[in-house]
Amino acid sequence: MNVLIDTNVVIDFLGKRKGFFDNAVLIFQVMLDKVEKLCNTFTISGIDKTTLVEALKMNPYDFEDTIQYSSALPYQPDIIITRDKRGFMDLNIPIMTPDEFITKCQK
Repeated sequence: MNVLIDTNVVIDFLGKRKGFFDNAVLIFQVMLDKVEKLCNTFTISGIDKTTLVEALKMNPYDFEDTIQYSSALPYQPDIIITRDKRGFMDLNIPIMTPDEFITKCQK
């Protein structure tokens, strides 16, 4: 499930607003638990000013995907797995869809 958390709920949480804080804490606790599981399972690449500048220099088709690509470069990935190959056009790492990757691994 994808959820957009409105700014007012974030403010309730950060500001510990009476009457709203308890529910905001519950929402953020669920979210933080999922982030913790991801951090324990995967290496998370950092995004800093240098990463953003490098991504901009690439004149990207899809800036968000180019940021991900730039942040992954220090980890020397062998492949990019994505449902949207267009976002990673003209980059120097092979690209596969999840289906293509699974098929290749099953051979």
